[in-house]
Amino acid sequence: MKGKVYKTSADQNTSLSTIEKIESLHPYQTITYLSIFGSSLIFVFLLVVLFVSSSHSDKVIEIPVTFYLSTGFLVFSHYFISKLPKFFDEENDLNIKRYLGFGILFTALFGVSQLFAWISLFNDQIYFDGKAVETMLYLLSGLHLLHIIAGLVFMISLFISCLTSLSDPVKNLIYFTNPFQKMKLSLLHAFWVFMDVSWIFILGTFIMMILV
Repeated sequence: MKGKVYKTSADQNTSLSTIEKIESLHPYQTITYLSIFGSSLIFVFLLVVLFVSSSHSDKVIEIPVTFYLSTGFLVFSHYFISKLPKFFDEENDLNIKRYLGFGILFTALFGVSQLFAWISLFNDQIYFDGKAVETMLYLLSGLHLLHIIAGLVFMISLFISCLTSLSDPVKNLIYFTNPFQKMKLSLLHAFWVFMDVSWIFILGTFIMMILV
């Protein structure tokens, strides 16, 4: 006869502390982290489908050079975004506005280069026509771009908020004493880390399709 397993007080405290941490999250944090988790599952599923489908396809697909170029733009945008929480702690309003502007610029360049990559695929007679590999190429890169556009809209809203808040001494003081403002910058950084990692996995899968 199996004995009952009882939770120790340490286990119960750990469970409670985890629940308390989740409950203490700001709604913005909860939405962002759940979105990242859900999107990760979707990307992983689509990548597996793409890799399996490529093993049954005889068509040779060349990766457009603009896909590599767009990777560089995304890395640059992440670099500028990663500095924002640090500048907030330093109350460096000039660099916050400057780096947000650069982040927006390189993110926009990423989007444009993705469009050119699709044009290149289309010119190589690789169409969104229901065929597994070809369709997944467009679907994965397009889904990722939709996430980027959502992040870009959020980034632009932060930039506009900074321009209006940091131009006035009183609003400037309120801005830097409000932890909610830093939280938004930190969430943007966390989301961009996810965007970087997911794109590297997508591009890496494209490359493996050619090498395998």
